[in-house]
Amino acid sequence: MILIEGLIGAGKTTLGELLEDRWHIPLSRELLDDNTLLILNRFYSEKQRWSFLSQVNFLINRLAMSLEMQLGWRRLLSDRSIFGDRIFAEMLYEEGVMTREEFSTYDKMFNHVLKIHGQSDLLIYVDCDVDVAISRISHRNRDCEKNISREYLIKLNKKYKSWFNCFHDAPKLLLNTNHVDIRTREGEAYILQLIEHEIDAKKLTIFQEGSSVPRRNFYLGKEQCFAVG
Repeated sequence: MILIEGLIGAGKTTLGELLEDRWHIPLSRELLDDNTLLILNRFYSEKQRWSFLSQVNFLINRLAMSLEMQLGWRRLLSDRSIFGDRIFAEMLYEEGVMTREEFSTYDKMFNHVLKIHGQSDLLIYVDCDVDVAISRISHRNRDCEKNISREYLIKLNKKYKSWFNCFHDAPKLLLNTNHVDIRTREGEAYILQLIEHEIDAKKLTIFQEGSSVPRRNFYLGKEQCFAVG
């Protein structure tokens, strides 16, 4: 499993879709279905009422993803991870939104799901400054994100950075996207160059055995970018 993590608005889904197309590895999206979006919208309008249910819903989605991987696909791209979910749950508890009993119950469920989660192959952390994230959140204009405060993102960013520095369960890549727009051809080429160069340098086995991922040439201006075949 390849984990894609980062702050809200950093560009995880955009990167995941790019890698899904590039590597032919299915992407399990964070906003998986209409029910998840409905719960998330209700959570942002009434956090104390919906916080526990929203986190359990995400946990169930991670469990389904793990089972799908074990029963079929040998690789999956994960738009956010079970570890990121727990960071959000911990923040909800610390802010008094989730009760001690709710967080304790969630944590027990989390630890059980983690046992069957499987080993991660790679962690790709999409990094950006809080103000950049705010700009991107505003641009994509999701109703459920309109009331997210700068203070909340600052705290979340700090927790994410602390977690990333302590994460040693898989090889990890840190991508600074402050000045990169992954939605453009140039940004796409640049990001793919960074990721695939690091995969090659670290001699990581990412692609499924027997899969055929064609070599492609990407260009950043006049400079040809490295690509792994």
